[in-house]
Amino acid sequence: RDYDPQVGRWTAKDPAGFPDVDLAGVVNSYHYLGNSPIESTDPTGLWQSGNCEGTPWPDDWATIACAAIKRKKCQEALSRWGIDDCMNKRCDPNGCLFIYCSQWLGGGGGCGWAPSKMPCVAVIGASLERPNPCPSKGPNWVTLFHEMLHDCGGGRFDHKDNEGENDWEASPVMKACTGRPY
Repeated sequence: RDYDPQVGRWTAKDPAGFPDVDLAGVVNSYHYLGNSPIESTDPTGLWQSGNCEGTPWPDDWATIACAAIKRKKCQEALSRWGIDDCMNKRCDPNGCLFIYCSQWLGGGGGCGWAPSKMPCVAVIGASLERPNPCPSKGPNWVTLFHEMLHDCGGGRFDHKDNEGENDWEASPVMKACTGRPY
């Protein structure tokens, strides 16, 4: 495909037929990397990452999070809450999981956020050159998994966290899938 920098998009649809989903939830097969190929990267064609300070988000964090989802114990926990399909779609090689590194804008904890129910999660200030801003949560892939749960409708991780719409407690799912409660 040819890219037209004046228009800011490709001149033809993605020949593989993959749509691109940006942070606003707009799906467009003419886009690539949220229509921001200078700020984002997708070396494998599976995990779009961008707007990170320094080196972009490494693919292996998403790979590890998605490997956890495939474990039997995790699948059973996800299925009990009815979010196994959603979580599996986030890791579908033919889908798109946009991992966005952003600055913390206030609100709940300063670790990450799920902008809406689409294949998009954000982790605050994460990059290869910067450690996880939430070291108590464990490795960066755990923060990513946590945000993927929010993206699939999981709102509460303990009785003090009431940031989501749904009233199910996600701690058992987190423990089954990551070994950590939140």
